[in-house]
Amino acid sequence: MKHILRVLTVGAVAVLLAASGAFAVDTTIYNIQQGLHLSGAAVKVLSVVIIGVDVKPSTYGVYVQESAGGAYSGILAFTGSTFPAYTPVSTVPAVGDVVNVEGLYTEFSGLSEITNPIFTKIGTTTPLVPIKLPVDSLKVNYAGSERWEGVLVRVDSVIVTSLNGFNDWRVHHFNGPVGGRVDSLVGYEKMVAGQVVPEVTDKLNVIGVADFAFSERRIAPRNDADITFLTPGPAAVPNLCYSPAENKIKVRFNVALNAADAQTTSKYSLSTLTPITSAVYTAATKTVLLTTSVNLTPSVTPHVLSISGIRNSQGTPMVDPQTISFIGGVTTIPFIQTPKSATNDTSQVVGQQVSFRGVCTGSTAGASPDFPPSIGGFYVQQRSATQYGGIFVFGSPSTPARGDSVFLSGLLTEFGVGPETELTSVDEMTVLGTNRPPITPPVVSLLNASGTIPAEAEKYESMLIKIPNVFSLFTGTFGTSFNVSQSLAGGDTLRVDNFAINDQQYAPWRGDNDDITGIIRFSGTAPFRRIEPRNWSEPPTGDIHVIAKANVSDAPPTALRTQLLQNQPNPFNPTTRIDFTLEHAGPVAVRIYDPAGKLVRTVFSGEKAAGLNSVTWDGKNDQGRQAGTGLYLYRLAAGTFTQTRKMMLLK
Repeated sequence: MKHILRVLTVGAVAVLLAASGAFAVDTTIYNIQQGLHLSGAAVKVLSVVIIGVDVKPSTYGVYVQESAGGAYSGILAFTGSTFPAYTPVSTVPAVGDVVNVEGLYTEFSGLSEITNPIFTKIGTTTPLVPIKLPVDSLKVNYAGSERWEGVLVRVDSVIVTSLNGFNDWRVHHFNGPVGGRVDSLVGYEKMVAGQVVPEVTDKLNVIGVADFAFSERRIAPRNDADITFLTPGPAAVPNLCYSPAENKIKVRFNVALNAADAQTTSKYSLSTLTPITSAVYTAATKTVLLTTSVNLTPSVTPHVLSISGIRNSQGTPMVDPQTISFIGGVTTIPFIQTPKSATNDTSQVVGQQVSFRGVCTGSTAGASPDFPPSIGGFYVQQRSATQYGGIFVFGSPSTPARGDSVFLSGLLTEFGVGPETELTSVDEMTVLGTNRPPITPPVVSLLNASGTIPAEAEKYESMLIKIPNVFSLFTGTFGTSFNVSQSLAGGDTLRVDNFAINDQQYAPWRGDNDDITGIIRFSGTAPFRRIEPRNWSEPPTGDIHVIAKANVSDAPPTALRTQLLQNQPNPFNPTTRIDFTLEHAGPVAVRIYDPAGKLVRTVFSGEKAAGLNSVTWDGKNDQGRQAGTGLYLYRLAAGTFTQTRKMMLLK
């Protein structure tokens, strides 16, 4: 069963450090786990080894361990709703990588974590050898298990005593006493790469990260290779099926298969009677790739694949027959988004595994991300589609950048009050090409996009559209959400949200006449449908074109506030502009620091007028030398006000 969870991330590390008035101190995981730092302290651990990567939506994180091992040597670096990226090179973390990790030490429901982590890869090493422990060392409510939290461990010769509905099971040493025992918990709640679910009485050796969940300790295997069956093991069951191409079907099983059985085409049949011409088994992923004689045609009636007569790698026979359904072939986004009827806006193929191609229109990844991590996903659109052409993707193990052409397969669900059609539990996300020509947004009237006519608004859900010639109903500061309408008299209105990363280039005035480009986004609070600009500046880089500003004499003055804005561009090479607004004129200073808190450059120190101000950093330090590639913090000090943000210098 697939569960959908959502957790909003905390603010960026730099902002949190500024709020605490401190910079990260070098320490060790041992020091953190033994309580030598206060919760909320900014910490940095050096040369630690990645022992596991959690890719589950809303619980993304990386388990790191001191190379020397032992008790108190491991910890979770928790990132929240977005997959982490290394600094300065964006690379997916892998077991065996050696990294520096900087973030905030926190305690969450009894689990020690480094939150908002910044990873810097410094090398690779042989994956660490798990520490062999008695299974009782990790049993429920055993105080001594705290020392192994976040450590890669191994328990041998255990027997499965019970299962639950969350792919978890309890184990006990099969030569140990039965009466009065309290069993240890094992499961895939954090490490979703594993698919094996054993049966009661199966005997196993288990490797995994010692974790804490649901108020008790558990062992979290990272994949099927961490489970060794000492008995024949469970029968084969298909748990995923989708089309990676028009004439292909990929089937993933819960256990390793007998290769000869898996590659016999007669063991597979389709409900459409389409002949299967070949079957190729990949043992490493427990998948079989089937080829059909003709392309599969997507239909609202799912394809059903029947499988029989396949043994697992240890000879356990399949319970025949096994069936699994999916939308066959590679479909279009409009096919997926088209509702069941004019009165039911649920997708016509909701609940099915679907595959499609499209272009990413808004993302939290890339050199210049559109949205902050709190968005938790990205948007994909069918090129040239004028209706039903967009979809929100939540739960992908990796995130494309705007302009990437992608292939996706996952479970289609409906979320929220609206509801919003989403692709969740993504099983494949492949970038087919980068920097593709931008999507040309269709021009849509505000009346049709606003949700006033629900059946019309549904057509533009998750699509990048352009709404021309609307008027702002609100006066606010830079980056303020506001409502727009066809006239200042109000009526049909649409909310313009402010989630764009570069959201400080436009301050709305009541009466502004604008063209707004953005993604129609679903929100859990009214108004449910909103438009999301990806950059609050003028085209071609921005999504807000100001046709005419309101007459200043007719509009109340903008309420200025002192704030530091995001530098532009970011990342940059060799120069970047730093903007800030001042409520009152006065002395200010803009300084650059490295992540350790060492002053790199005083960019400006002197008087500035009230309103919007700008300074430029040329990437050099106070000695006139070029600063190195990497992360930097820049701070505005104006009287008693200070604010810090982060920037990236690339070479």
